[in-house]
Amino acid sequence: MLQRVLQNFDSWFPEIKFEDKEASLVHQMINIEIFVTMLHYAEVLAANLLAFRKKRKRFHKILLSYKGSEIIEFYKKIKHRRLSYIANLLGYPQLFQVDSKEGRKSLKKSCMYVRERLSEIGDLYIRFNSLYNAYKHGLRVGVLQSIDPKDSTSYALVMWPVQKEKLDRAMLMRLGNAEREIEICGFMVAVLDAVTDTFRKRTLESRESFNVMVFDDKKKSHRE
Repeated sequence: MLQRVLQNFDSWFPEIKFEDKEASLVHQMINIEIFVTMLHYAEVLAANLLAFRKKRKRFHKILLSYKGSEIIEFYKKIKHRRLSYIANLLGYPQLFQVDSKEGRKSLKKSCMYVRERLSEIGDLYIRFNSLYNAYKHGLRVGVLQSIDPKDSTSYALVMWPVQKEKLDRAMLMRLGNAEREIEICGFMVAVLDAVTDTFRKRTLESRESFNVMVFDDKKKSHRE
């Protein structure tokens, strides 16, 4: 929805002229909303992956009790995890249990790709965790524009002192356009949808055979 607002800005805000300074500020506010939504998706995805990994039917109890530190720890370690760990996260059978050579190769490539993307997501989540927390707890986030006419870059302002004794200083974060964040959100939704479906079949319904979603770097996914 936020992406559509940016794409059809005039129809959403007919009273604002595109060339006005106000239009630029509204654009950046929407960009911040998209950016923070991406960080929220990252937390939700990690929490669900950790819950589904335990293969318990009452998985929702884990979702009600996880801590933020567990999410950070998940993302800190994800880039060094073995493929067997990633396969378990995705609800795949262990790779050595797959008889088909092609099937095993396909699942292995999928695990490698997902690990790479989760590592990318984790870097963003950890780097901008202060922004995410400022948004969640008190909406302590604003938008700034440089007074330099040559600098059109927007800045997210986290209204939190860097040092308690220096209350006149706040944290600034440079944000670009939201295309990357929108693509990342699409990837996370696809992974969560696939893992949820696999969990339902394997754990909740105890099916003996099932299909799983395979991901690759061509931005396509397919069933195996």
